[in-house]
Amino acid sequence: MGVDEHHLRETIWKPEVTKEVEGVLKPENVAKIAQLLHQGGHGGAYGLDEQHEMFRQTFKKFAEDQVMPLAEKGPSPRSSDPEEIMKGLMELGLLRPFHSTEVWRISRR
Repeated sequence: MGVDEHHLRETIWKPEVTKEVEGVLKPENVAKIAQLLHQGGHGGAYGLDEQHEMFRQTFKKFAEDQVMPLAEKGPSPRSSDPEEIMKGLMELGLLRPFHSTEVWRISRR
């Protein structure tokens, strides 16, 4: 299941498609899109509205404070580390309770 390299080469990686995309992504077109976003009040650092920007910042801070220290420990974190991350995401309201610890426990069986 999924998309393999052959399928990609036969569809979106075709030279004519790639050339079209490159044409659309010329700097002047990107600048125009940015200008339209700004004019429409969708500025922000990433073109996000205030609520989405707050969500992005919350998630970023969680990743920096909670996930990065675990990742810096190396390739074999404690077995409880992923569950601690899931609980933290749940506490922030970024995951529903069922989709955190329950799914994690089931997938570990």
